[in-house]
Amino acid sequence: MPTVAVGRNFDVALGHGVNTLTGDGTVGLTAGGHFLYAGGLNADVVDFQDAAANPLVSVTGSLVLRGGRGVGGANDFSFSRLTVGRNAVIYGGLDADRVDIDGDASITRSMGLHLGGGANTATVGYQTKPVTVGGNLTYAGGAGDDVFSAGATTVTRHLIVKLGAATGQGQKLLLGEAAAVFAGGNQVTLPPVNVGGNAVLRGGNGVDRFQLDYFTVQGRLTVATGNGDDTITASRATVTGRTNIYLGSGRDSFVADRRSAPSSRASSRLAGWTLRKSSGWSISGC
Repeated sequence: MPTVAVGRNFDVALGHGVNTLTGDGTVGLTAGGHFLYAGGLNADVVDFQDAAANPLVSVTGSLVLRGGRGVGGANDFSFSRLTVGRNAVIYGGLDADRVDIDGDASITRSMGLHLGGGANTATVGYQTKPVTVGGNLTYAGGAGDDVFSAGATTVTRHLIVKLGAATGQGQKLLLGEAAAVFAGGNQVTLPPVNVGGNAVLRGGNGVDRFQLDYFTVQGRLTVATGNGDDTITASRATVTGRTNIYLGSGRDSFVADRRSAPSSRASSRLAGWTLRKSSGWSISGC
């Protein structure tokens, strides 16, 4: 496969307008230093993705991509294979942004996806195409209906997901193999995900739906929803540390199956748990 090889930093700084940087589906990229991309106020596209050619982007240093910052800046960052020697950070703008890291990706340190407002979509890995993050994996959305999907992902340290306020029918956060698609609101889908440290999952005001399925956390799990009618379900989830679930006001529900039920049975997979409501009541188990 043809590859553009840069001995040191690959630094791209573009002005306003619709900007595109692409390998045309068949060309890969290697950089001996950092890969730095800065767009303007409008839409930016960085595309090194093709299902057939499967191009590789390999960066010895850090990957930092900044898309258009203004309204109308619908940014798109896509990779088939990605190797980063340090950190990977992607910034979106105020409009709908898309990040698609197909899989076969290795980030030596941490990965951060900060997509801002708008109806954002972020995909990290897909089933048999593993993604490994040596540090933290962070997703931060803004106001709008977000979709965050991660599959076959191993996070050495902490997983942090922060959803902004939804402008549709509510927020959705799914962890595990479940991949149900809901109309409106935010969505997070994570088929098998393993977290070596803690996991912090935060929703916003409005209707939140969190689903944990085939999801393993070696440390603590914290789930916090905002006000509204919230639903949290757990199925075949394993948490070694303490599990804390905080619900705001509204008609809320928490449902767990036998394989991850918060009980003292041998089938329990949650080491200890606490469920609290803003109205004052609290339930704990072991």
